[in-house]
Amino acid sequence: SQAKDYLSCDVWEFTPQHSRYEDDHPAMFPEILPETLIRLFTYTGETVLDPFLGSGTTTKAARKLERGSVGYEINPNYLSVMQKRIGFTEDSPDVEVVFRDSSPSNNLEKGII
Repeated sequence: SQAKDYLSCDVWEFTPQHSRYEDDHPAMFPEILPETLIRLFTYTGETVLDPFLGSGTTTKAARKLERGSVGYEINPNYLSVMQKRIGFTEDSPDVEVVFRDSSPSNNLEKGII
């Protein structure tokens, strides 16, 4: 498979991800990057952990490849970016958004399943 081909080389070349929206995450990467890693290191039905959820690229790739996904993001401003990118609403049956007050900084933590 294409994912296994990447194991045989030292450098992976991908086209950079460009922002489509003004409020996009500043460090977005192309979907092929997490897709390749998910294909290499997980099986269908397993769960992928993304400790820096950002715009949700890894979660989007995991869903596409029929994997579960759990992600954490401390910046609440990226929730709308994730919703656009991943294509979910807070009413989606396979998505849970959890807000947690982490005083004293009052940051938010989100878990997307």
